[in-house]
Amino acid sequence: GEGDRVLVYNASGDLSTTPVSVVLPAGGSDSGGGLAVNSATNNVFITNSAANSVTVLNGGDEVIMNKPITGSNPFGVDVDSVTGMVFVGNRSSKDIYVFKDPSAP
Repeated sequence: GEGDRVLVYNASGDLSTTPVSVVLPAGGSDSGGGLAVNSATNNVFITNSAANSVTVLNGGDEVIMNKPITGSNPFGVDVDSVTGMVFVGNRSSKDIYVFKDPSAP
């Protein structure tokens, strides 16, 4: 199938505007589960549990920048906006995948 979708709203405008729908890789039966925002770069990180990846979405123009492969069944995600490091908790492989936000200095 097409995978899952995330709706992106323009928070600086009113919510009566139509959100942008972005197609993501399959999140699985629990729809992924993790979402984090780097306030320093405006990037959004969304786990795709069934696809064993994380979607990196530019929050300004809703463009998918990257889809790094993680461990097995990524679920939780967090980002350190100071260092630009992204941390992904993988349920099945019981480990943490760490990568740098592609827009971080």
